Amino acid sequence: MTSLDMLMSIVKPDCSPIVAIQITPQNILLLVTKENFWNCLHVFNKNDVKLRFLEKREPGLDVHLSFSIRQNFLEITFRIVAPSPSFTQDLTEFFPSAAVFI
Repeated sequence: MTSLDMLMSIVKPDCSPIVAIQITPQNILLLVTKENFWNCLHVFNKNDVKLRFLEKREPGLDVHLSFSIRQNFLEITFRIVAPSPSFTQDLTEFFPSAAVFI
């Protein structure tokens, strides 16, 4: 089972990415809407999820997170399609350190 298979088995049916790509065994890219981002994130314990950094992309935003699933360390990039200004505000409330990147 790949780490992408493992991740998708945990987040389904709450999280339905538009695209899911395993870049390396520990690095996964998920293209999601802002609603799906929150659905995916709420599957995991907030204390286990660490914000690595944000990356502004046209026309979206990449949110780079890291956490462990079944004792496997994963780095997940959520590529948010067309995030609204309220999304970035919600993101900084959930991850206060995100304010540095916005």
